[in-house]
Amino acid sequence: MRTRTFGGTKAEIGYGYVKKKWWGLKKEAIIVKPIITITRDEVKAVEDLFSPKEYGKLLAQAYLNGWDANKAKKLAKEFDKQYKNFRVKFRGRYACGSYFPEGDVIIEKGNDKYGAVHFIKRHILRQRLGKKGKLTVFPSDWSADFILSLIGETIKKGRIDCSDPEHTPRKFVVEKRFGYFRGKWVGRKVRVVLSYDRARGIYKFITAYLD
Repeated sequence: MRTRTFGGTKAEIGYGYVKKKWWGLKKEAIIVKPIITITRDEVKAVEDLFSPKEYGKLLAQAYLNGWDANKAKKLAKEFDKQYKNFRVKFRGRYACGSYFPEGDVIIEKGNDKYGAVHFIKRHILRQRLGKKGKLTVFPSDWSADFILSLIGETIKKGRIDCSDPEHTPRKFVVEKRFGYFRGKWVGRKVRVVLSYDRARGIYKFITAYLD
């Protein structure tokens, strides 16, 4: 399917495949059930993080994992727009037998293992990492602005989890429980994984999830 609109060419996405060649995308399979259409402009909104082919597959995968594909598209777009301006002050403190210096926390693009790319794939669009592991995802009706505010408040007011098995002075988890969560989210904590970049004097965001 290829049609011209004011927004550019449209591509039909279904079950992880693109129906026809479009903007560098190659035909891979016949779509059994189309689930969403994305335009060139919508892909440009997240092209800093994903290729058009990868973005289409992620949206289809989100659909198969229970998301409304249009909500997934909207949230990924919002997060991509806002994460670059994220900057929160981590206060210096002694914890877990170590000193954690004060420094700004930033979110970088990263890759499949850390940063914005990992966060959107794993904790928004529900991409599984291997066969095991639970899907620690944020609710589909939470906005990117709200999620980023939770991450920021956890960094500023949360406690360092000294019992985390991967804890080191340079990579650690800060967690906070939020009393205003409702429904099935009551009692859940936001956990933010940070890494200290000593050379730059900043903390890099690895990921965040609900526990």
